[in-house]
Amino acid sequence: MTETRFEQVDRYDVENAEQAKLVYDPEYGIRLLGFFIEPRLASEAAKRLGEPANRIAYHVGKLANAGLLKVVATKGKRSLYQTVAREFMVPKMLLPMHLLDTGKAIEPMLRGLLEGMTNSNAAARDAQGVVVRLTSDDHDRERAEHLVEDVKQKTDFVAQLVIAPLKVTPERFREVQAALAAVIEQFRAQPDDERAQDCTFGLISFRGRFRPGSQ
Repeated sequence: MTETRFEQVDRYDVENAEQAKLVYDPEYGIRLLGFFIEPRLASEAAKRLGEPANRIAYHVGKLANAGLLKVVATKGKRSLYQTVAREFMVPKMLLPMHLLDTGKAIEPMLRGLLEGMTNSNAAARDAQGVVVRLTSDDHDRERAEHLVEDVKQKTDFVAQLVIAPLKVTPERFREVQAALAAVIEQFRAQPDDERAQDCTFGLISFRGRFRPGSQ
């Protein structure tokens, strides 16, 4: 394998309208870029996403030509791509007209998250039920702990939504964001396991109180 000199940065400031359009592409923007946070082949992305290799190769090429992906190594005639940064800053002036409204800008991503959660939990409900047995006997603790582990195995990959309203200073707000991101980063480097499956973890934070169903 031949490697090229490249250093991924933490944040990349999007420079033009074409880059902004590609980042916000609901099908092949953020979703595809996220796969290349670590060096990967386009064929690996196609396999993981369950899409034709030529289609993914085309969109990977567009992202690379726009400067959002870089070739970091080659394996024979195949190239390993990696994102130029772990996050992208899109200036408001470069957002497509229909995305100038912040709500509309993130709507495709939120819709995708909702669909993913719904499908995940529907599959879990179809696959199994869970029996929770209660015990107050201290001598039965080992059996109870075994039951908890059994329940966990039966409910693998059940989607979860945690909402935590907090009252914090601006500095603390950024600390919480960084801490949550660090937790995900910690588990990104875990060794491969044959039981591992693709999962999505999303972090959303904003100023103001959460009001379900508010307009």
